[in-house]
Amino acid sequence: MNRLVTLSDGDSRAFVYPEQGFQLHGFDVGTTQVVYGPRGAREPADRRYGNPVLFPSVGLTTGSRPHHWDHQGQSLLMQQHGWARDLYWHVVENDASSITAVLTPTSGMRVSFPFDFELRLRYAVKGASLVLDTTINNTGKEALPYALGSHPYLKAPLAGRREACSVALPKGVRLQTTDNWKTATKTEFAARSVAANDAELPGSIVLAETGARAMEVVDEVGRLAARISVEDSEGTFPYWVVWSAAPDAQYVCLEPWTDYPNALTRPGVRTLAAGGTQRYRMTISLRSL
Repeated sequence: MNRLVTLSDGDSRAFVYPEQGFQLHGFDVGTTQVVYGPRGAREPADRRYGNPVLFPSVGLTTGSRPHHWDHQGQSLLMQQHGWARDLYWHVVENDASSITAVLTPTSGMRVSFPFDFELRLRYAVKGASLVLDTTINNTGKEALPYALGSHPYLKAPLAGRREACSVALPKGVRLQTTDNWKTATKTEFAARSVAANDAELPGSIVLAETGARAMEVVDEVGRLAARISVEDSEGTFPYWVVWSAAPDAQYVCLEPWTDYPNALTRPGVRTLAAGGTQRYRMTISLRSL
């Protein structure tokens, strides 16, 4: 059975697979592939596509052991980017242009993250934009620690040549690590433009204190730009990660995060009070230059 859901508005289409971590399989505006991804229901061996949902952690977690975090004297498993992107989401609403699904903890999840919550995500196609609304509800009786991030794979090139695609990085503070994010160094970062095939991107550029609410991949030859915006988000995304797997990959990821890697192990991690609700929004769009 083909469980790939197609959303459309005019000539824009998005493809979502709820049973594969509510994974976005792609987003097209007309004939332009904006979000890189497969076009079949089966998940490819290389999972680098779409928009993986990063929760309840982002990046690596390194507590007293690698890929673990420490909670109340226990070392609990926490894989890279958390596990929301790997689980089955329950669809609660679906129409021609939108789909909403929820993720709630199972007994297996509680072993590594012993909290009660509901994570709700809605994809909606609106013209040349795809809007992602995320709501976190703390249904438990204690504060919920978490980190949330999006990992959109923007097609680069959109229409032209990869070497003509670039990202304008804002001024801010760059975070780097030599010990899997047990510690991080912070250095001033001057605004600059990086090419999509820049050799630095496979190592990730993690930025803080930029004040940026949007970033985009610009395809000068194709005269198009793919934009990621959190301008309408109630919750804040103080961190941006810019990454691509290799200089010749077909995408660049512009990732808004609520925290930087290893957040669950640090004092000051974002928390949601018992009974509380927090909403976030990210918009993926295409524009002509």
